[in-house]
Parts: sequence; C-alpha cells; structure tokens
Amino acid sequence: MVQPFQQPVSFTRPSRCWYPGFGKNTFRIDEKAQQVNHAAVVMNLKTHMMKKSLLVILAAAFSYSTFAQNTQTAVNETAVHDTEKDPRSVNNSFAVTFGVPIGGVNLDGFNQGTGFGVELTNNFYVGDPMKNFRVGLNANWLQANYYRKMTDSTLTGIVEWHLLKIGPQVTVNLAPEMDVSVYANVDPIWSFGFSQGLEEGLAYSGVPLYAFGAKYRYDTLLIGVESTMGKVGFRSSEAEKPGLKDFQRFRIYFGFQF
Repeated sequence: MVQPFQQPVSFTRPSRCWYPGFGKNTFRIDEKAQQVNHAAVVMNLKTHMMKKSLLVILAAAFSYSTFAQNTQTAVNETAVHDTEKDPRSVNNSFAVTFGVPIGGVNLDGFNQGTGFGVELTNNFYVGDPMKNFRVGLNANWLQANYYRKMTDSTLTGIVEWHLLKIGPQVTVNLAPEMDVSVYANVDPIWSFGFSQGLEEGLAYSGVPLYAFGAKYRYDTLLIGVESTMGKVGFRSSEAEKPGLKDFQRFRIYFGFQF
C-alpha cells in the first residue's frame, strides 16, 4: 500500500506484457491494473486529508470552548467583586439641597423671619452599598440661610451659617436606586442680622444645637425634612448683656444626590 506524504507519488509508463504468438513487438497495456493503483492512491490521499481536517476542527472547537469558559469565569469574578465588596470598604455620596423653613425661625417663640438656604453634604457608609441596611455618617460641610421679616415699620434680615453638622445615619434600601434615611446631628450655628427702622444689630450662635431628620431618595432626586432645636446665645445692640434663647426651626428641603 502506498503511504501518503512519505515520498513523492510518481506515475511511470504503463507496464507492457509480451504474449507469445502475437509477434515480437506486440504488447498490451494493462490499463485495468493501472486504474486500480491510481484509485488506491487517490483514496489514501483523501482519507489523510479528511483526518487532518477533522483534527483541525476538533482543535479549534476545544480552543474556543476553553476561551469562552475562561471569559465567563472572568466576568463572573468581576460581578462578584462588584456586588460583594470588602465589608471594610468606605463608600460615599454627595448631595446639594435647598431648604425652606416652615413657620420661620423662632427664638423664645418669636418668629425671626422666613427664607431659604443651601446645603452641601457627604454621606459615608462602611461596607457593601447594595445591602438593604446600612449604617453611616452624615457630614454637612456648609449650610447657609437667609431669613427676612417685614412689619409695618421694621425690616429684619438674618444671615445664618451652619458649619460641620455631623452625626450618625441609618439607610434602608427599598429598591434599586431608592432608599430612605434617618439621621441625628450635632449642629453648630453662627448668625448675624439687622433690624432696619430700629437701627438694631443682632446676632446669635449655639454649640451644640441638635438636628434630627429623615430623607427619601429616588435615583438622584432627594427630598427630606429636618427639625433643629437647642439653646443659642443671643446678643443685640440694645440689650445690656447677652442671654440664652430657645432656637427652633422645622424645614423641608429638596435637591440632588450623586
């Protein structure tokens, strides 16, 4: 049997057979033997090529299967890493809110005016942000408010600053991109103001005041309520000496959290 690809295949001239009685130069070509030999060679070549093609296909299929399996494993590991973060990791969000005091600001029960304010806040959490229950820190870096009150003969204006209002916060996830939070903060406050008509200056400050609030977030939209209370030192240009007054304020706010 001819072994393919071991040596070049060559075809020689057909063998000639001499048969006595037909003359000295009479020959007959054995065409049938030649055809059988050629067919066997071609069959062996085809068989070898089929085996080689099958091996190539099997190798390609195995390589693709291995690549797909490794890719899926890498994707799964990435997903697990994203959803199951280190419980010691710290996550945070930033919020900008705008607030309005309901009923104004009250000192010893007397309304000092109403207005609006802006607040910049960070929320820090420890652990996986996808958990249903999280404990964190609510840090308000700055809250600036302006209040105004107009009477028949007097215009009172107050600028009020809250710096580093900070405290614990608990958040419950209701659904993806939706949660509610409650917090309790220590709220230092400084302010100054004027009373046009009475030509009187005034100021009050307090450390600490206490702020308690709740807020609801959907995606980047945020709305909340907050109550602030405590004692503040009050001073005016007409008073002989400063005194303490009860500070009370209830406000509603809205804004964006990122």
